[in-house]
Amino acid sequence: MTGTWIGRVFGSGTTGGNHAAVVTEVETGLREQASELGFRNVTFVGRREERHVYLRTFTPREELPLCVSASIATPVALGAQPGEAWTIEHRGGVLDVSVEGTAAAPVCWITSPSTAEIRPPAALPDWFPPHRGVWRLGQARSRLYAHIEDPDGFTLPALADLRRLCADNDCRGVVFFGGDGPIVRSREFALLDAGELVATGGAALGIGLLLRDEGRTDELEIVQGPPDSTAHGHLLLRFDEHGPQVGGQVFPLVQGRLLTAGT
Repeated sequence: MTGTWIGRVFGSGTTGGNHAAVVTEVETGLREQASELGFRNVTFVGRREERHVYLRTFTPREELPLCVSASIATPVALGAQPGEAWTIEHRGGVLDVSVEGTAAAPVCWITSPSTAEIRPPAALPDWFPPHRGVWRLGQARSRLYAHIEDPDGFTLPALADLRRLCADNDCRGVVFFGGDGPIVRSREFALLDAGELVATGGAALGIGLLLRDEGRTDELEIVQGPPDSTAHGHLLLRFDEHGPQVGGQVFPLVQGRLLTAGT
């Protein structure tokens, strides 16, 4: 395999966030390469027309219809410079990416579609924490969102309970978020991953849509992950006339040729 870029997105300084792998040249089957790399998400550049890039992203279990982390990482992997605007196309949609910051420390921003299907949840279980509101958002990976007072202070659901809640609401995960100041605390529990996620751009976009409807217009930081973790995700959130924008720092780690089985 050639042309492999590895870095971190949604970190803060030298810690936190998710590792990302972007493969710019493909020699064998995509699923086989994704499995061999061993990352949570592996992104493959299909074709590129200047700053318009076509991507496919795989987890160990599935192909993602759309991936915000991949959309933020790919321009940097392909040599993007601050001030550039990129278009990232997935099978499930198109995202506009703007590159800011500096060449040594780029920050990429995703513009979200200004609307999403928002509907009330199905009946909530007894273990569900007290909340200000609960919504089911239709996204590439649909989620249930709950605005609660203290995302760190409630008892975590058992996996069987989470599965029932997701099945009742036809969604793939549950996001708990809270905070009225410049820091929003967020925790996501994903059905397929069977655990808690550290940094997910799609969840941050959903929070942005809900906070926009509550009248928030200030710039925010979303801190995601377990309360006892030192490797939280740090996702940036701001608003313009087109809707919420989610941003994150991108940290290149290594780029070159990565050998896998059979190469």
